Amino acid sequence: MSLAVSSAPERSSLQKHSEGALKAVDTEVVAKPQRRNFPLAYKRSILEAVDAAKHGEIGVILRREGLTYNHLVLWRQQFKRTELEPVKRGRKPKSELERELEQLRLAHAKLESENQKLQLIVEYQKKLASLMRNPSGKEDA
Repeated sequence: MSLAVSSAPERSSLQKHSEGALKAVDTEVVAKPQRRNFPLAYKRSILEAVDAAKHGEIGVILRREGLTYNHLVLWRQQFKRTELEPVKRGRKPKSELERELEQLRLAHAKLESENQKLQLIVEYQKKLASLMRNPSGKEDA
């Protein structure tokens, strides 16, 4: 049985050094990559540098910073809409009416609970009063 030799380059964790010696390459993959966040000042400085750049220099700036042209397009759109501030994640803030309605509903539920407790107390007080008047527990006819 013969082994076929592939003409494709080796895809191992070792690379050939210029002298033929093998050198280990770091192939560790991060479990959960972090999304890059760009501060407002950084976005402005990059857009200013790109706007001031001559023909052919934009690619150099993008490669140096590790960005794509799509970043520039998105950031320019955000500047036009004045949304360059970071978008807060999570639930949207509630309006004044929604907050007031929620507070009123909570207060109503609390009052309902207290009302049920008080009705139960009054019911037991009535029974106790009737037992005090009539200790035998039988009603008079």
